[in-house]
Amino acid sequence: MLLLARVRLGLSFSSLPAVRKRLLPAVAPEAAIDVGAARQVARDVTRAAWLVPFASCLTQAVAGQVLLARRGIPADIQLGVRRGRRQTLKAHAWLLCDSKIVLGGDPEAVQQFAPIARFGPAAR
Repeated sequence: MLLLARVRLGLSFSSLPAVRKRLLPAVAPEAAIDVGAARQVARDVTRAAWLVPFASCLTQAVAGQVLLARRGIPADIQLGVRRGRRQTLKAHAWLLCDSKIVLGGDPEAVQQFAPIARFGPAAR
């Protein structure tokens, strides 16, 4: 919960690259991927997000990526956009581990968004 609050405040006053640089530990690119552990981290982040005001999908994805990196598990943040009602632009962030969505929605929901950026783990 404290990490989520820290990410939320960081994103309020700084940029995504700056927050990631400050919080994201390096992960070996060839690190083993434990999708089960990644899903547990995702569940924990989702639960904690209920206690942090305005913990957006981006806030949750960054916190999840940081927690996974601390465990030596590489993960990617994917950002996407789609047209909403009345042609408004909607954005969404989700977290991928071994190319599987572990946080931020199911594959059908995420398919509605056109990917625009991907932020991988910090490499050693």
